[in-house]
Amino acid sequence: MSVTVPATEPRSALPSGPVFSHLIRSEWAKLRTVRATVCCLLATAAVAVGISVIVATAIDKKGPRPIGQLVINSHIGYGVGQLAVVVLAVTTIGSEYSTGTIRTSLTAVPWRRPWLVAKALVTAALVLVTGVLLSIVCFAVEYASAPAVAGSLTDPSVVRAVLGGGLYLSALAVLSMAVGAILRSTVGGIVVIAAVRGGAYGATVACRRAGSGPHSRAGATGPEGAVLEPAARPARRREVAWRLHPPAV
Repeated sequence: MSVTVPATEPRSALPSGPVFSHLIRSEWAKLRTVRATVCCLLATAAVAVGISVIVATAIDKKGPRPIGQLVINSHIGYGVGQLAVVVLAVTTIGSEYSTGTIRTSLTAVPWRRPWLVAKALVTAALVLVTGVLLSIVCFAVEYASAPAVAGSLTDPSVVRAVLGGGLYLSALAVLSMAVGAILRSTVGGIVVIAAVRGGAYGATVACRRAGSGPHSRAGATGPEGAVLEPAARPARRREVAWRLHPPAV
């Protein structure tokens, strides 16, 4: 009498989880159906474009304006509008923990890494497209308000600076999501990112003030206030030392 043993399915044929493209579609559906997404993007657009319009109308329009200054002015609104991007990114991951939907997400996707990567890619792509469009619009506002422009639009540095606004906001969104995933709190993530941004801005201002002093490397001045070349500064120091401590006769 022979016994028939049923064939077992190989381990490699067992399902390994959802396809990554399905995760992308799922995260995109969740992101675009949340009201906070639209509110944050509209707030970013309103602040960035609004400040660009204010700067364009407030600055003196006499004479040609350097195109580099137009790029700088077009990015002034990003300093305030980026806070809405931080709120969007942190809320995207923090709401999963605050509402308890993280259990459903990890039940459908037991592997946390693909789920986090898919969520980060969707959020970063959305912020990237929005940031590039806003950067172009803000620069167009500044460019149209200038009576004359000194410089070329096709300058590679100008193109990099204008398109780099979207890359900056996208990287900020990914960083904010990472902080929110570590803290597992929407409020905590927003506070930490805001504190880091404030500290970085304060350090930048302090360095600029320190570098613009009369004894700085780039700001050494002569008797009439003229900036001295690096080669002339040692001679100026010796002259000052001689006047303070004249040699004995």
